[in-house]
Order: sequence, then structure tokens, then C-alpha cells
Amino acid sequence: MQHERKSFAELLRERLDRKNLTPGQLASIMGVNPSTVYLWLKGETEPQPNDHRRKGLLRCIKPLGFQYANEFNQFLEAAGQPVLNNAELQKYFPHSKFEPPPPQFATSSNNEEWQEPEYPINNNLPGVIFIDYIKGLFLKLSQLNPYPIMLLLTQAHWDEPPCRDAILARARQLYSDANVLHIHPPVSLSVDSESYFADLGKQCGMECVKKEYDFEKSLKARVEKTDRLFLLVSRFEQGVPSLGKQLASMMRDISETYPNHFHLVLCGGKKLVALKYENNDLSLLNFATVEHWPELGRAEVKALGEHRFELDLDDATADELLEVSGGHPQLLDECLKLKNKNSRPLKSTDFIEELTQCDALWQSFQPFKKEQQARQVICEWLKQDKLADWQPYIQNELLRELYWENLLVKRDNNGKHELEWRCDAVRMAGKTILMCG
Repeated sequence: MQHERKSFAELLRERLDRKNLTPGQLASIMGVNPSTVYLWLKGETEPQPNDHRRKGLLRCIKPLGFQYANEFNQFLEAAGQPVLNNAELQKYFPHSKFEPPPPQFATSSNNEEWQEPEYPINNNLPGVIFIDYIKGLFLKLSQLNPYPIMLLLTQAHWDEPPCRDAILARARQLYSDANVLHIHPPVSLSVDSESYFADLGKQCGMECVKKEYDFEKSLKARVEKTDRLFLLVSRFEQGVPSLGKQLASMMRDISETYPNHFHLVLCGGKKLVALKYENNDLSLLNFATVEHWPELGRAEVKALGEHRFELDLDDATADELLEVSGGHPQLLDECLKLKNKNSRPLKSTDFIEELTQCDALWQSFQPFKKEQQARQVICEWLKQDKLADWQPYIQNELLRELYWENLLVKRDNNGKHELEWRCDAVRMAGKTILMCG
């Protein structure tokens, strides 16, 4: 029986949904403009049949979770590109070159539903980024007695999937696959309680969950079956606030019922830290130890360059890119794109000129332009190298906003922690966008 093949737009939408990737993240991986990916998703255009665009698609093999050559060849054909050659097969699919594609990409309705591994991870990147930090993170978690609960805070524009997957990869080594769970609450503000907890249950492989009590009961049953259960909650502060409070109350109850057996890490940013320090009604967070995601280092720059653009960066180049980007993930990505496009040597000024036009900076600074007083204060701050002493919860509201937008960074200056602008490109962009005199 013949079945119509799916279009490139359909295949791409399915992959992004399954891997929880945004069009912007895919655009960053491929080195294209986000608007290009949106046009692909709408079916209005397809990738141009050239070598540059095909290389971009090859960089998507791991991020989009392709496990078999057959299914990726189908993806390439739908995109109007040549299928994998023998050398590419050996490079990208050395162990499972011609396995049949998962049934959801096959054509027969008689196939049993294929289940993706519960915690798919990139086989390369998570194992080589932030190694020492993540080891230390889990050591600290194991020493929190009797409630191993941690808040892991990140500033804006972090590329979450590889960082999250690196945590999960380490967790599997320590707890085993069966004892590691990962959930991310629905972001919709219109979802009801039953749908909210049913979705969380599905993410944990608990198909029986239909309402809040079902999820709590199933989660407790998982804890009872093991010595330690690890749960990572991404984007905890997103979605309906009242349902987040229900989830938090449930987490606290399980922690108190099974002290030292339920290990919990909540990931978030500005809203999560506000819940910790400004509100006293979420007692779960009162138990929690606060940790901040570390700054990028040389090893991460080299790994990201190889992962996204197949760049072989030496130490000096990695250090230069780290300095001009200020360790800002999106600015670093722009540096890597520029490096990938140019075979000629580039100066720091070349990178800075490009970075001042980065969308991430314009999106971050633009809201402050609307408030005259805030704009004037920031323009004065843009003249300064150092802005204030670091505080666990930054008291000045405007400084706090700038920090969580990832325009500022905490740096150690002679043993003193201070807030600084991330890099010269941030300051130059700020002066331009806010029209500072």
C-alpha cells in the first residue's frame, strides 16, 4: 500500500516538537536567520539545494534526534537535498546505518507506537561541557540533608538543551536511567489542573495520570521503589502560577515524606529567584539551596564551535571569542557564525561590530527605551566599567532587570564580587539603542 510522503515542513515541525526546540534555536544551530526557519515551517520555502545549506542540515542530526540513516535521508529528500554518501554514513550513523525508521515516520498504520528514549541526549556535547561544575553540583546536592533541593538559576539567552542534557547525563551515571525524571510544566496560561498534571505524568511515562492526585501517588510510588530518585524540573516558574504552587506543595510533601530519598533540582531565572526571595508562600523554595549556572569557559567554546559549525578552534582563538562575546551565549554563537563564514583572519573589532547588531541585545535593551528615567540611568551606567557590588538578590530593580537579561555579569575583582557589563559590544549596542548622548 502506497502512502504519501510527508513534506519537509511537516517533518521539521514534528522534530522540533519532539525535541522541544524553538525555531530560533534551530536557526542558531544551522547558522541561518530565524525568519528562514519560520518560512520553512509554514511550507512557504524549502532549503536551497546547495552545499552550505546541506551542511547546516547535517548539523541538525543530533539536535533533532535522528537515530537512523533512513529517516534522515527521508528528511534530506524532503528538503530537496542529496541523501547521505558512504563517508557521511560512517561519520554520522556508524552503528545503525540502515535501521528502519521509527513507526511515526513510517507508513503502515499497523506499527506499534514507537517510544523515543525517555531522556534523549546529544552523545557528544553534554559529555564535554561544564564537567567539573556539574560534578560539584551533584556532590553538593548529595550533601543537602535532609532535603536535597536545589534552585539552579540561569540568565536570559542561555541555550538550555545542551546544558540541561549535560545535567541529565551526569544524573544517569549517578542514579541510573530508571531513577532519573525530567519534567517541564506547560507554559500555557489557559491549561486546567487535570491537563497540567496529566502532561507532567506523560513526561514521566505515567500514562495513568489524569489529575493532581494521580501524579502525586505515582511519583511517591517511584520514590518508594528506589533508594534515591532524581527529578529535574525545567522552567518551573512558567505557566499558571496557581498550578505551579500546587506542584511546589506536592514536591515539598514528597521531600518531607521521604527525606534524603527525593533529590530535586528546579531550573529557572528571574521569576524563580523572585519566588524564592520575594514570596513566602512557597515553602518548598525556603528549603532550597541556590546555585547559579557557571560562565562559559574555553572548553565550552571549543566544544560549541565543533558541535555547531565543525570548527577546530585553538586555545588562543577560543579565548579571544570568549573575551569579545563576554561569555554571553548568543553573542558567542554570533562569533562562531562569523568565524565559520570567514576564512580570513578576523580582528576583535570585526566581531564587536557584528555583535552590536545582534538581535538578542536589541531585544534586551529595547524595553528600557520606553521608560525615560530608566533610559537616562542606564545611559549613565554605560559610561562605567563596574556598576555595583554583587548581591544574592540584587536590590536595585533596574540593575536586577539588566542582570537577568544577561547584559551584566558577576565578576571577581581582587576577591570582591562586582556587577559589570558583559563586554564592549553590550555597552556599544546599549548606547546606540538607547540613543545615549
